[in-house]
Parts: sequence; structure tokens; C-alpha cells
Amino acid sequence: MEKQLQQQLNQMAQYQRERGIQPPPQDDKEVLRLRKELEKAQSDVKNFATEKERLQAQLEMLVQELEKNQVELHEATKKLQMAPQRPAEDLSGQRKQLEDERRKIEEAKRQLEEQKRSAETKHRQVEEKERQLAELDRQLQKQQQQMDQLQASLQKAGGTAAAATELTKKLSDAEKKVEQAQEEAKRSATEMERLLQLVQMSQEEQNQKEKQIMELQQ
Repeated sequence: MEKQLQQQLNQMAQYQRERGIQPPPQDDKEVLRLRKELEKAQSDVKNFATEKERLQAQLEMLVQELEKNQVELHEATKKLQMAPQRPAEDLSGQRKQLEDERRKIEEAKRQLEEQKRSAETKHRQVEEKERQLAELDRQLQKQQQQMDQLQASLQKAGGTAAAATELTKKLSDAEKKVEQAQEEAKRSATEMERLLQLVQMSQEEQNQKEKQIMELQQ
């Protein structure tokens, strides 16, 4: 949308030059101010989008690590469940193996907790970026209203009805781009929720396996 507004500003300036329209001094200042705000908005949106992609990639990596740890945890629990089936004379060896597996599971649990905290932090950071993008959208909407006011000034300064209609069409196109950006933000938030649910499910499964190990040790 920022690019669309920038094009509109350029077209308005060209339109004025071609027809020899001299807008009031305050309109010139307003155009310059809008240009600066648009340049800043363009930079902010680009930076936020890059950061958002980076955070989402990190969260996906965390989920992959959780899945890997869950496989290792499952194998360790499977070994413990098989331990009571061994001969009684191998009891000391079973106990040692049980302790080794227990230490592995404790380490896996610690890693899961760290990964869960990290995933929650990334999720909060993504939510903050979404909030900032929403604020940028609000600012761009405000600038669009200011563009409407400048359009009215052009008409008063001698602009034709055809030129005004063309500008109105471009503003309508810009509104559609804003709606598309909002839909993309919603899809991104849904994906973040899905990844966090995977993290939560992994934690619950780990707790269940730890309970089984404690029962085997009794």
C-alpha cells in the first residue's frame, strides 16, 4: 500500500505540473510530509516482515528439535518397559541401565522445558510484530484520508473530474492491498498457534512418559 500511495503522490505532482496548477503552500508542505512518512513506513514494513520470517523459522526449528527429542524419549521408555522381563540375576544391571535411561530422560525434559520457553518467547515476539504492522496499517489508512483531502484541493485548484475519478480508483486499489495484508497477517498468526500447540503436545507426552518411568522404578 505504501508503494501505491507513493505512486499517487508522484502522479498528483505530475498532474499539477502538466496543467500549471499551483497548489497552496500548505499543500506542498503536506505532500513533503507524506513522502517522508511513506519512506519511513516502507522501511519499517520491510524490516518487520524480515524479522517475522526469521522468528517463524526459529520456531519451526524448535518444533523439529522437540520431535527429535520425543523420538529419543520414546526409545528410552521402551527400553525401560522391557527391563522387568530380564532374568532376576541381572537385577543390578537392570537398575544401572534404569538409572542411565532416567538421566537421559531428565536431560530430555530439561531441553524440552528450555525449548518450550524459547518457543513462547518467539511467539510473543511475533505477536508484537503483528501489533506493529497493524499500527502501520492504521497510519497508512490515515495517510489515505489525507490523500483524499489533497485530491479535493486539486479539484478546487482546477483539476478535472476525470483526473479526480482516476485518483479515487487508485485509492480503492490501495484499500484492497491493505485488506490482503491483513489476511496474510491472520494466516501467519494461525500458523504460530499451530506450532505452539505442537510444543504443548510434546510437553504433555513427555510428562506421561516420565510418569511411566516412575512407575517402573517402584
